[in-house]
Amino acid sequence: VKIRSKGIPRVNSSGRGDLYAQLNVEIPKKLNDRQRELLKRLAVEFGEDVSEAGKKTFRDKFKDAFN
Repeated sequence: VKIRSKGIPRVNSSGRGDLYAQLNVEIPKKLNDRQRELLKRLAVEFGEDVSEAGKKTFRDKFKDAFN
């Protein structure tokens, strides 16, 4: 990720350089019941819908994409 003008100051001139950041995202393969509940509570805090009703499987989503 590049963030313009937020890096270190330039030598012998005004302004700043660009800041480059590397992000490493790890996605857990398995969640226990407590972890799953905590993620649902976090989603609710962010205003996400966490209802189980109407939840589509990957197969259903795939079929819908090509119909």
